[in-house]
Amino acid sequence: MDLDPELDVTLSDGRRVANFQIAAVHGATAWTLVEPGALRRVVGERAVALATRRRLDRRIAVRLAAGWVPLDAGLPLVPPTPVLSRDWIDQPGAGKRPNHNITSRS
Repeated sequence: MDLDPELDVTLSDGRRVANFQIAAVHGATAWTLVEPGALRRVVGERAVALATRRRLDRRIAVRLAAGWVPLDAGLPLVPPTPVLSRDWIDQPGAGKRPNHNITSRS
C-alpha cells in the first residue's frame, strides 16, 4: 500500500463514468475526497485520507473486475472519426450526399 493518499482515477463501463480522486490542498495539510455517490468533502487528517484511499482502491478493483476500464485524462469520451482511404476519395461521386428526396411520378 502506497503511503501517499493522493489518487486520480476515472473509470467507464461504456455508459457511465466514475471519478475517484484524493487531492492534497493547503500544502498537504488537508485532502479533498471525490467518489461516486458521495458529496465532495475535505478532511484534515492524513489517517482519514489514507483510510479513504484503501476503501477507494477496493471499490476501483471491484469495478475493474466487473469490466470497467480506466479512461486516460484529456481524451474525448467519443470514438474518433474514421479516416477515409485515399482510394475512396478518388472515386467519382465520392463525398456527395445521396439524394433520398427523389420521387418517381408515373
